[in-house]
Amino acid sequence: MHLGHLLAALWIPITCAIHADEAGIADWHFALLGIPQQGTTFFHRPHAGSRASLLYTLSETGTLGAVNPRDGSIVWRQKLQSSDRSSSRAVEAVEGNNVVYSASNDTVQAWGADDGRLVWASSFSDRKVVDLSFLPGPNNADEAGGQSLFVALDGKSVGLHCLDADDGTPRWSLEDINGDIPYRLSTSPAGSYLISLHKALLKGYKLRVSKFDPTSVKTAEQISLSSDNEISGIDEVLYVGRQDHLPLLVWTDQSKSSIKVNVLGSKSVSSFDVKAHGTKVDAVTVITPAEPSSRSHFLVQYQAGDSHWAEVFHFDSKKVAVRKEYQLGKLPGRGAFTASTVDGDVYFTRVTQDEMTLFSSQSQGILSRWPIKEYGVPSLQGRPQPLHATSEVAVRSGSTYSVRSAVLLSTGDWALVRNGEPVWYRPEALADVTSARWIEDSQMKVSTADLALEAHSNPISAYAHRLARHIGDLRHLPSTLGTMPQALGRVLGAFGSSSARQVQDNAAFGLNKIIEVSTSNGRHIHIDVGNAGKVISNSADAAGTFLGPAEVRSSAGAENDTSASLTYKVTDTTLEGRTDGSELWRFTPKKQQRILSVVSHPEKEPVASIGKVLGDRSVLYKYLNENSVVVTTADDRSNTLSVYLLDSFSGSVLYTAEHKGVDLGQPVPVLLSENWLCYAYATESADEELSRGYELTVAELYESQLPNDRGPLESLAEFKSTMPNTITRRAGKPFVVSQTYETPELISDMAVTQTTQGITSRQLLVTVPALNAVIGIPRQLLDPRRPVGVDPTAMQVEEGLMRYIPALHFDPKWYLNHKEELQDVKNMMTTPTGLESTSLVFAYGHDLFGTKVSPSFAFDILGSSFNKVQLILTVVALTVGVFFVAPLVTRKQTNMLWQST
Repeated sequence: MHLGHLLAALWIPITCAIHADEAGIADWHFALLGIPQQGTTFFHRPHAGSRASLLYTLSETGTLGAVNPRDGSIVWRQKLQSSDRSSSRAVEAVEGNNVVYSASNDTVQAWGADDGRLVWASSFSDRKVVDLSFLPGPNNADEAGGQSLFVALDGKSVGLHCLDADDGTPRWSLEDINGDIPYRLSTSPAGSYLISLHKALLKGYKLRVSKFDPTSVKTAEQISLSSDNEISGIDEVLYVGRQDHLPLLVWTDQSKSSIKVNVLGSKSVSSFDVKAHGTKVDAVTVITPAEPSSRSHFLVQYQAGDSHWAEVFHFDSKKVAVRKEYQLGKLPGRGAFTASTVDGDVYFTRVTQDEMTLFSSQSQGILSRWPIKEYGVPSLQGRPQPLHATSEVAVRSGSTYSVRSAVLLSTGDWALVRNGEPVWYRPEALADVTSARWIEDSQMKVSTADLALEAHSNPISAYAHRLARHIGDLRHLPSTLGTMPQALGRVLGAFGSSSARQVQDNAAFGLNKIIEVSTSNGRHIHIDVGNAGKVISNSADAAGTFLGPAEVRSSAGAENDTSASLTYKVTDTTLEGRTDGSELWRFTPKKQQRILSVVSHPEKEPVASIGKVLGDRSVLYKYLNENSVVVTTADDRSNTLSVYLLDSFSGSVLYTAEHKGVDLGQPVPVLLSENWLCYAYATESADEELSRGYELTVAELYESQLPNDRGPLESLAEFKSTMPNTITRRAGKPFVVSQTYETPELISDMAVTQTTQGITSRQLLVTVPALNAVIGIPRQLLDPRRPVGVDPTAMQVEEGLMRYIPALHFDPKWYLNHKEELQDVKNMMTTPTGLESTSLVFAYGHDLFGTKVSPSFAFDILGSSFNKVQLILTVVALTVGVFFVAPLVTRKQTNMLWQST
């Protein structure tokens, strides 16, 4: 008995394992950063001795990372604490320093520039970090010396803190500087400033510049600039210089008709009119070089409707004056300008839809020009347009230049272009997918409908229908015969690369499934899940999501008639079942309870067996009701989670469960499949010394607790979901057995594998954010009939049951993503394929992950190690042998007949 129990326990994890040679072939992973922001994306050498730069960005989703410019691969990335797009974020990197500083909400962190490891972190409770500014030593050195990092804070009061840039320890702080809105810091040994917005008397804001001494706790002076009625918010402030070479404050008025420039520390303001060329200016951007050693030149870009242009300005530090030097002409479409520095000289790069041009900051003559034939990204709306970019310029011998630009495109893709040629692109628009749905093949839809019709017809009608269907399939014979040489070539390995053969094999076995996703940044994208996540199309998405949270559609029709559609109207306290706009029933939970979720069966869920065969060959009949739904409710006062199983066409309650001490602030994922349901939740303890717990509950539904007994349904000729209302309230109710397991981490979402016929064993898939993983738990391990407190009997061992253990540990072999880290993956979807053994899995959130799983092994397809060539050669050799041996055998038999006569 114990030996059988051990063998069963060892067998279960093996069925979920993935071979090392399948990693990256059976699965794919998009490790994303998010849409790069213009002010926080730059090329930077990770340390002083580095000869090559990395591409750094702090994205809209709050991910800080470094990308290798050669191939677009992520060197490292870190998710900052806040994931709210409206949160304040800042990033600071200094040439020659091997640290990158970041700020998000109330936390400042220092990261290793080359490996992304956390160096130090400092938090400011109940405050918001507005900006960072680095000041090198030793000019600012205190007794201990070193470099300083200045932090501007907003919240209960405006504050300015000075931290040791090496370890984050505080040096000094200023609180309640003024009642203004802090915006930016500008620090240098010559003078350091805090720029803030001061509420004007009537409307708008004034700009206030507060000068402070970086070595002591005091402010020197405050200057209010004359900007009444010009600034309505932070968006009008275009630039605050951070280096000695460009100590400027630049803003525009609300109408964007003029550019105002102030030299920090002075009260004078220079004004420059904007030549709008007869159009309304939509956006104004200031582009400046990042290196302190560069010339004091900057560029102002204008975007007006479907055109753009720019003006170049020079700052004379001796005369303390700014002048307009030249203008870069107006061109149609969107455009992006960048500033780069080589040996102190400033170069501006202009990137348009079809061209890259390079200019010197000293004259408007074109130094070099490269046509852009394509960016190499998929789109449904023509060629994408550049939104913003950052560039790196290399000066070759003589007057030869090389430019590489990382461009954010209107499709949400981030592409690197070198001298007009696309090098790589990253589909950053896919970061933060909010909803998804499978695009079903029309031919497969017809086949499924035909099979369903044949399954529910009498044998004669089913045979006639199948014969007619097979005759109709003969129209595909010519095209099938035309593909046979290519198919034979794939088998022999004579034609095409291994990746091409993999794509063709996926198409042949129905693995090339298309999924349609909608992102939080307004994109609508089609992805081939079976073809390494290839992006097929990318277009603007006005709708945003596919299904609203207040309406959930049933997977089955009224009275099992799929022509009728049932919908649910969900509010906080009621659930209504509706068909054709009329109310069928209403479910109201207990007082003080609010509805969390309504979950129904998967849309297509074939069931291969109506019962479970026990060890003594008796049968427990499953309670199969495709019209059942699970409703979860929460009582916030008592921290109670309630689970209700309802019949969706009668509204009757089939099963209830209640759990107390639940942390209702955490997700409560629910799954309903076949005759079982499961849900996960976090528990909280009244004792602060006890740690939080995480639990997973599984319940199975049967028609009766006795084997070979169908309970109240045994006397019925046909079971219908409305039967509980027509006979008695108890009729049709299931017998439920459940068990609860403790999991090591919180489960945020669940899914179950799906196959075409439902023959393959099912596998429970869960997302675990704390582990950045998608885990496949064998369904057999979660059987709630596992014996409690005793060892299983011989009959139970034969069923595969083992002794119940409350702790459910995640076996490393269950990790579908193996070594890949899935950042903020929140939801999962599965779909069947042309192979009964295989199910496709798609997980999405910030990252995307796709894989194929075979819970019962790939029993209907040959493995990659199978020698197909040897098999064919063996068959050919046998055929040739039979061809030569057959005449000899015939001759021998003939001779024997003559001899016998």
